[in-house]
Amino acid sequence: MHIKNEGKRTYSQAQADKAKGMLSGAADIIILSEIPFVCEMKAPSGGRFQKGQLEFLQRAQNSGCFVCLAFGCLPALEAFNQWEQVCK
Repeated sequence: MHIKNEGKRTYSQAQADKAKGMLSGAADIIILSEIPFVCEMKAPSGGRFQKGQLEFLQRAQNSGCFVCLAFGCLPALEAFNQWEQVCK
């Protein structure tokens, strides 16, 4: 599932997204399964957190999701491979 949470939006676009159920802070990658995979991607140089992101990850972890914070594509792939092992 791809979360529509990147980029800048006008106030009216943000209001329309919120009315459709967009959740502030949702992770970049969410794969639904028995143990969901939730991954927040950041730039390898160290991206900044947006409002609600840490709280979203904490709620997901508390709900039993496999949660990762990946600084780049390779760490995200490593986390995905670990998640696959957990799900076996």
